Amino acid sequence: MMVASPPSESACARAGAGAWPLAVKGSSAVESPPEITTSWRRPGMPNTEQTVVLLCSDVSEVGPSPISAAAIAAALRRGAPQARIFIVENLCSGPAAVSATLQTLEARRVAIGCRQGATRREEILAHLRRARIHPSGVQLVDLMPAEQSVPAVVGEQSIARMRAALARLSCADLEGPVSERMAPGSVEVSRRSAFRLGNVARRPVACFTEGRCDGGGCCRACVEACPHGALHLTGVRLSVDGAACTGCGACLSVCGSGAISLNGSSISELEAAASVLVAEARQLGSCSAGGVAIVCARAVAEVPLGGSWLPLEVPSLEMVSAGWPLQVLSAGVGVKLVGCDDDACASRGRELSRFCADLVDHAAPAWRPLIGQPERSEPLYPSRSAGIPAGAPASIKLREPEATARVLSALVSLPSDYLTRTERWRIESPAASLGEITIDGGGCSACGCCTLACPTGALKAAHREGVLAFSVDASACSACGACVSSCPEAVVTLRRVVDSVSFAEGRRRIAEVGVGACCESCGRPLASGLAGGVVGLRLATSHPQIAARLRDEGRCTDCLLMARRPVRTKPTA
Repeated sequence: MMVASPPSESACARAGAGAWPLAVKGSSAVESPPEITTSWRRPGMPNTEQTVVLLCSDVSEVGPSPISAAAIAAALRRGAPQARIFIVENLCSGPAAVSATLQTLEARRVAIGCRQGATRREEILAHLRRARIHPSGVQLVDLMPAEQSVPAVVGEQSIARMRAALARLSCADLEGPVSERMAPGSVEVSRRSAFRLGNVARRPVACFTEGRCDGGGCCRACVEACPHGALHLTGVRLSVDGAACTGCGACLSVCGSGAISLNGSSISELEAAASVLVAEARQLGSCSAGGVAIVCARAVAEVPLGGSWLPLEVPSLEMVSAGWPLQVLSAGVGVKLVGCDDDACASRGRELSRFCADLVDHAAPAWRPLIGQPERSEPLYPSRSAGIPAGAPASIKLREPEATARVLSALVSLPSDYLTRTERWRIESPAASLGEITIDGGGCSACGCCTLACPTGALKAAHREGVLAFSVDASACSACGACVSSCPEAVVTLRRVVDSVSFAEGRRRIAEVGVGACCESCGRPLASGLAGGVVGLRLATSHPQIAARLRDEGRCTDCLLMARRPVRTKPTA
């Protein structure tokens, strides 16, 4: 490969200060790569590595509403001085040369803006794999504008989309495992072969990293959240069925430790991108963007450049919780959910839209103009009277229950004209992201399995004077259902509910179970502190005699076993 001398000062000025344009033709000419140092970091923390930005020259030459690639480069450089920005001549027609260029630059994080980003996506990504770029280290932004779009709007939205891509890359975990399968189909692709296959469409497969899991084998939140039964917990070991996993990302939203990963779609990346898009939508206002559209990756064409919305691209709406659109609304920005043709994805979008509309009607009617209806192509622009609420979040959090709890907490502090002043509102829906837990104390054995399984600490139990008292904090319950599935007596129930009174109360007691009865023989607690009567019911079939005595709560298990052993006597001479 031929190395060229640095470009002239006039060329640098066209691309913005510090951004060197790069023309790639037959034998690529590139700048000499600098030294790049890398260091280990915790997944989700912003990365200080340099990011390479490649802007295809076709944004200034092809299709409707041509705009200046140099202007985009200059704007990106002002916001991301650490990025190295290049304008590449006909990038989409020569991706093989680009992959060679990236190898020379030793690039690990690459953002590409191109008007063929949708139509030639798989081809471009295949060449980047050959350059051994980690799938999480690539963001491909389609800059093809809609017909009859306004060039000024196209330029502003192009910059906003590229800034969101850079934010997403800054939090990408390039040390995580890679697992993909060809779509459609069920053939899993290893990390080594992922860099060698041709231009085939792929879907990421969820990966579990045991060393990152904080659940200690008791947390079942990810297993319960998977809508396709692809996650299995055997003892304390989690396994992923690659053939069943669709890469929807539902497991990511409930994993608080980042042990579940999906190429290019971690919660940290999406949080960074969402925060940028909300800030950009605020700045652009209703003249350039109606707000943020949370859109399935397979339906991103329905949110065109130059239209009404800035897209937050997700693998599927199945990974989206109610807290995502509600946080965008709480920031004073319009929101819309756009699903693909898949039934599960489209159904999730409808459920979330209905739930958010119900919550707004009950709690914050001033947000109604901010909700975009799925069937409408035109935006419902933010109401001028609504403005930006006081205390609107500067950043977006997407993990539950924090995502929804932040919104409900903000509603309490909003001015009176935002709220419907009623004594109580309660919304029960499959899309509700908080839960209401009840326990039948009469059938509870006080084993504590439900509290051990709770990943957020919402459900707790405390021993007080021979009574085990269960309490729950509604604002901390993510409605994952781990407590229900872990209960051996099946006395725990869960309803997906957002209740204003329960949320405001904080932690409250929901059940009491009598424990602490002592053995008549040895004086120790019966059944190791469990409720002996309920344990007796559990052992009724396998150990009927022990079960009968446990129900009487007379003697502990050890004493009962000792009583059944035959007494040995010494043989007579």
